Amino acid sequence: MQTIGDIYVHNEKDLYNINVLQGSMDHESTERIDVYMEPLYETFFCPLTNKIMDDPVTIETGITYEREAIIEWCKKFGDPADIICPKTGVKITSQVFNRNIALMETIKKWEERNEQAIIRAAKSTLSLATNKTMILEALNNLQTLCRKKQYNVVEIRTIGVIPLLGRILGHEDKDVVFEALELLKKLAENVEDDDDDGKEMIVKTMDLSVIIQNLSSEVECIRHAALLLLVDLSKSGEFCDKFGSVTGGVLMLITLKYRQPIDELALEKIDEILKNLERSSSNIKCMAENGHWQPLLHHFLEGDEETKMEMASFIGEIFLGNDDDNNTYVAETASHALIQMVFQGNSLARNVAFKALKQISSHHENGKILVKSGAITNMLHEMFKRTIYNEPTNSKAEAAGILANILESGAVDLTDLQLDHTMSLDYVIYNFVKGVSNSTPDELNINFVRILLCLMKFPKTSDIIVSLVKESDLCTNLIELLNNPKIDRVQKSGMRMSKYGSDYFEGLVGILVRFTSTLYEQQFLVLAMSFRFTRMFTELLTTTSDEVQRLSAIGLQNLSSKTIFLSKPADIKESKLRKFSFLQKCFPFNSRKLKTTPMYMCPVHKGVCSSQETFCLLEANAIQKLLTCFDHKNVEVVEAALSAICTLLDERVDLETSVSILIHEKAIHHVLNVVKEHKDESLRQKSFWILEKMLMKGDEYSTSEISQDRFFRAMLINTLHHGHADVKLMAERILRHLNTMPNFNTN
Repeated sequence: MQTIGDIYVHNEKDLYNINVLQGSMDHESTERIDVYMEPLYETFFCPLTNKIMDDPVTIETGITYEREAIIEWCKKFGDPADIICPKTGVKITSQVFNRNIALMETIKKWEERNEQAIIRAAKSTLSLATNKTMILEALNNLQTLCRKKQYNVVEIRTIGVIPLLGRILGHEDKDVVFEALELLKKLAENVEDDDDDGKEMIVKTMDLSVIIQNLSSEVECIRHAALLLLVDLSKSGEFCDKFGSVTGGVLMLITLKYRQPIDELALEKIDEILKNLERSSSNIKCMAENGHWQPLLHHFLEGDEETKMEMASFIGEIFLGNDDDNNTYVAETASHALIQMVFQGNSLARNVAFKALKQISSHHENGKILVKSGAITNMLHEMFKRTIYNEPTNSKAEAAGILANILESGAVDLTDLQLDHTMSLDYVIYNFVKGVSNSTPDELNINFVRILLCLMKFPKTSDIIVSLVKESDLCTNLIELLNNPKIDRVQKSGMRMSKYGSDYFEGLVGILVRFTSTLYEQQFLVLAMSFRFTRMFTELLTTTSDEVQRLSAIGLQNLSSKTIFLSKPADIKESKLRKFSFLQKCFPFNSRKLKTTPMYMCPVHKGVCSSQETFCLLEANAIQKLLTCFDHKNVEVVEAALSAICTLLDERVDLETSVSILIHEKAIHHVLNVVKEHKDESLRQKSFWILEKMLMKGDEYSTSEISQDRFFRAMLINTLHHGHADVKLMAERILRHLNTMPNFNTN
């Protein structure tokens, strides 16, 4: 047996034997793969090294040696005259050695033929063998051939070894996996300058995910080998195009990049791979989607105009997620440049910039950053000063949406509305109020409603809004919109509105409800009286929108809490005239538009009441509709309705009469249903409070429904053991009261 380099080959009478172990532990069979090896001739070997010669030279004695070997032999003699032929012992008079070209070519062709045989044998082993030793020998032989000649790299690529290596990467033995990765790395290397054939062949014939999976290996040398292979592959354009489609590929790299601890080599190679992957814009987008925003933002700021637009469009498409640090980083890095695109760009650039700013502004933590970047001033300018004809983007609607997002963030003070001398605060608010018209609900009007809702939070802007309401009949327009026949038909039919219609409808109701939260100010109080807020909110309780029902119940609660102060013993006729005269002075509207409602002595509030001027729920016929909301599945709707009913059980009203009315309207049944259907602590507390009032002021017959409800009894006992302190006290008082009633048993 002799060697070709580090590869063992057999003599003339031998065959290249490969034993392939197949089957199970109980049933083993052996398959012999025979590959013919051409014979070795004695003349191939150097007499000095006993190895096959690479550069054979013939000396004057006619003997052929390896050039380096004979040169080293000659150096051993101090006197050149003493040099002899190693094999014959004859003195050598000349050190001029002639290359044996014929023998060298013969050896080279012999090696090529037998190397190809070795490659074929190794391929057969890799395709059939399961034995670790045999697989490792085949992998090592192929690596040796790759190191020996670049031509062998091409042969191994084309013979079909690469797909087999993809399968071997799933082998359970770590040594096998490592050697397979090492061989793949050699096959990926360039044979010539700018030669990506090996990389492209690996990309086309292998499942890249099997390489990526090894990045998470517990064995460091395997992780490093996989990374080094991916570094080489990532220099190929085809690899970059395909990598983004590999599920979890980019995520794996980013996870490893930010995982601690991480060794320096791994971090360096991961950064190199990610940098190479930036040649594909889809990879840049994928990186950002997985939380690595730096490449996208870099290309956005430093790229050409086309690249800037593409990166801006990605910002508008990618959900920023709940990572506050990432959100802040994106907002701080991109906001100013995006605002410049809005101000200076063409229609396409403006479109993508608007969408990106809308995405950024939808995260409330970015509100302050956008304000500092000048977003508010620029968006106001877009809405009220700038006009671009034939632009496909509805820039006014986009700008209004961004401004609404910023205001809703809660991080904006009134001083942040950075307005110049051409746009006073009054001018801006006037345009918003004017924009909320009786036109078809669209995105712009919805955003105007959102902005007005936010501006109502500030005393200064709320005063301006109310002043404009007086002058422009905005409140009339709002109520007319709420009573729009189209909206009314949708409500009665139970159909769902469009997104714009629903949002717009809810926003309009929200503005009116916001008015009711400041009834301590005379102008808002008169506003609510003038436009029959109690009657309107009562009617809206029957809408199909959960949010409108919730808002309407809140509005009724706010209004009803003022009834006890507005309902005073007085001559009905005089009161009616006095109030109407007062309204006329406060609002310069046409008196024919306002129809006052009759006022009666209210048995609950012990004074003169009406739904219009004292906001009395009883007079507005709101009680039954509020009680119906108790059966709602939405907890927020139920809680708002409970709070509204609680105003009728205030200590300053006639409790006995109020309880009697509520019991007559079957309130006990509805409240008990709340206790049964909802576990929310706040709902339970309000429900217990109402039931306690009814037990205290109702007669035994009327309240027997409470005492006979076994589920409620069990609920009270459970609350005593597990409830919060306040609810426990109420449960204890209710049980104590029930124990005094006949036919009540706590066992």
